[in-house]
Amino acid sequence: MTRPLLILTALHYEADAINRRLRAVEGVDLRVVGPRGQGLSRVKAVENYRGIIMAGLGGALDPTLNIGDVVVDRDSDLDIPAGPWRRGLIHTTEGVVATVVDKRALFAATGALVVDMENAIARAFAADRGAAFLGIRAVSDGADEPLDPATLRWIDPAGALRPGPLLADLCRRPARIPALWRLGRRSRVAVGKLADAVEQIVHSRQEVARPVRLASPNIG
Repeated sequence: MTRPLLILTALHYEADAINRRLRAVEGVDLRVVGPRGQGLSRVKAVENYRGIIMAGLGGALDPTLNIGDVVVDRDSDLDIPAGPWRRGLIHTTEGVVATVVDKRALFAATGALVVDMENAIARAFAADRGAAFLGIRAVSDGADEPLDPATLRWIDPAGALRPGPLLADLCRRPARIPALWRLGRRSRVAVGKLADAVEQIVHSRQEVARPVRLASPNIG
């Protein structure tokens, strides 16, 4: 029996979009590992997978990138064909890169196309276990757009939205609402493009084995 692909996301929002595209596809396991990959330690039997894909949204550092543009990690070693994405460096940080000034400084220092919080962690996880890896990000905020650092408080360690803190923050600062609405709209565009790209990659690697399974971090 051919081994399946393992797809990881940090957020349930990302996993849900991918799952809608792959629900009838065999040969894929889909797991949510939370921000900064907090649930990676619960992912077992990695040797049973023929490759690991870390998929999600990211912030643009390269000012030529638009909302929804897709970037594949240049250090990926899971072979895929050319597609509607750019290959380049994905830079991983410990927290949200919120200001335009910080994005510009990080772009100048690293040359990375996008920034995220999980890619390097997932790549190291795969390398430690001898698994082929591919990182992929879709741009949800541009290099010239600030990002509210409070967004991280609105996500729990399992990658689900925390409505209580979100509503509390909006009540304290209702001026955030327009920016949050714009972010939501752009995130919907980006997550759709992400799901398109993941679907195309999975079909290019189609050596089917078993049906897609969406699992949360507390499932081993």
